[in-house]
Amino acid sequence: MRIGIVGAGGVGSVVGGLLSHGGHDVTLVDQWPEHVDKIKQDGLLIESRDQSVLTRPNAIHICELAQIEDPFEAAFIAVKSYDTTWATALMLDYVDPEKYCGTPPEHMLFGLRGSRKRRFRRLSKWYQR
Repeated sequence: MRIGIVGAGGVGSVVGGLLSHGGHDVTLVDQWPEHVDKIKQDGLLIESRDQSVLTRPNAIHICELAQIEDPFEAAFIAVKSYDTTWATALMLDYVDPEKYCGTPPEHMLFGLRGSRKRRFRRLSKWYQR
């Protein structure tokens, strides 16, 4: 599955790194060039009590997103709550699940913020109008 994750902080990096380690085609999209460059150079080291996993998901700066030609099948929004609005609007342009499974785009955008998930669902439906 081709997955885009906007926000490569603590949550986005762990989810993206583990999905990448599991064999998925993951692209992390972040607004901090130094962070993106570090992931490109060194990969992501994900540590838990039981193991350490070094993964190498794709990482791009937010301005490089315009160069994406093949849309994502699903997108995760892993940003602070005050960035959810623009991140949702941004990723709707790069998700085309209908190409793969006949599902409307707003059903393939997922929030990674616990209780904020309900708010995110409302936002994604609003953008679809």
